[in-house]
Amino acid sequence: MNQARAQTDKIIDALYEQVKAQFPKKPRTYRLQARTVYLTITKQRQPNRKKLRKAIRQQLGYVRRNLGHIESLVSAGVLLSELSNWSLD
Repeated sequence: MNQARAQTDKIIDALYEQVKAQFPKKPRTYRLQARTVYLTITKQRQPNRKKLRKAIRQQLGYVRRNLGHIESLVSAGVLLSELSNWSLD
């Protein structure tokens, strides 16, 4: 989950570079909050199911938000051909 969220963050960064003039601010991604939530769960030896489900739900929410931002950037005229596999690593 965290890897998917991080990849969507990188995609947003790459796509935003194309439309800086149209959008005055970069979309919010809550990177630090998402990372801290992820790390608090992974550092626990055996998190109970309730905490694990809550963390997964939060990560899915961050990914969903990022995908929405990507869709809005694409509808603003961003070219997806600018993305390549090597730029996302």
